[in-house]
Amino acid sequence: MPAAAPMPCGRPAATVLNRLDAVAAQPAADRAAGLAAALIEATTAPGLYAFQEIVDRAQQLRPQCGRPDDPRLLDALKVLDIFMYGGYQDYVTATPALPPLLPAQTTRLRFLTLLTLARGASAAVLISGSGSGSGSGSGSGMPPSLDYRDLQAALGLASTRDLEDLLINAVEQGPFHSGSLKLDPRHARAYVMVAPALPATRGAQAAPLVPVTTTAAAAPTASAATLAAETAARVDRDRTAADVAVALARFRALAQRCRRADAGLEARIAACRADAAGAASSMARMARDKRLRTVVAPTASHPPASGSGL
Repeated sequence: MPAAAPMPCGRPAATVLNRLDAVAAQPAADRAAGLAAALIEATTAPGLYAFQEIVDRAQQLRPQCGRPDDPRLLDALKVLDIFMYGGYQDYVTATPALPPLLPAQTTRLRFLTLLTLARGASAAVLISGSGSGSGSGSGSGMPPSLDYRDLQAALGLASTRDLEDLLINAVEQGPFHSGSLKLDPRHARAYVMVAPALPATRGAQAAPLVPVTTTAAAAPTASAATLAAETAARVDRDRTAADVAVALARFRALAQRCRRADAGLEARIAACRADAAGAASSMARMARDKRLRTVVAPTASHPPASGSGL
C-alpha cells in the first residue's frame, strides 16, 4: 500500500480561529450565539478536516458566554464532536435528535466518515497480510476495497449513483488525492489505492461504521474507527524484521507493475501520436488535391468552353 496522502490543513483553521477571537470581543450576552455560528462555520469551511484547535478554543470561550448552556451552542458542540470522533450514522442516531445539517455539513461529515472507512480498510490489509476475493489484500494482488452497499448504509445514501458522485467529489473537491480511490461499478466496490491520513482525533473513540472483510470467513462486526485505532498499536507491537521484508517486497512488486504500466502508456501515447500525424498528413493531401481539381484545366477530350479559362 502506498504512503498515506497528507491531510488538507492550515489556512481554513486559521480563518475559523480568527472568527473565534472576534467572538471573544463580543458582549457576553451575544457570545453564545456567536460561538455557535462560528462552530457551524468550522464544519463547513472548505478544506477543513481537523478541529482540535477549534474545539480547544471554543471550550475556553464557553465559560465566558452569558448563556454557556444555550441550546444552540450545545447542539453545535455535539455536532462538532461527531465531526471529530464519529461518523454520519452517529449523527443520524443521536439522542436527542440534533438539528438538521446544512448541505455542506452533510457532505463534510460523509467525507470524514469515508476517510475513516478507507483508512480502516487499509489497516485491515496491513494487519492480515492477505485478503479474499470479496474483500481485499495483497494475497489476491488487489488493493483494499469497500463494498458499495456497506458504504451506502454508512453514508446514508439511497442510490449507487449518489454514492459514486460522492466518491468522485471526495477526490475532486474533498480530502482524497487524485488516484487514491478507484471505482469498480461492475463489482460494486471502491478500491483504496492510497491509504488516506486521518486527523489525530479520528479513531480515538469508537464510531459504529461498517465492517471490512479481510479473510474468506466473515469478519466480526467492528467499526472501522476502532480498527484504525488498534492498528497503530498492533503494528508497533507485532511487526518483525520478516514483516518489514515482506512489506518491502510488496512495495517493490508494486513499483515494478507501475513501471510496466507506465511503459505501456508511453507506447500507446507514441502510437496515438503517430496515427494522428498520419491522419493529418492524409487530410492535408486530400485538401490539396481538392484545391488542384478546381484550377487544373480539363483534359483534351473535354476542351474548355469558348471564353473559359483562368
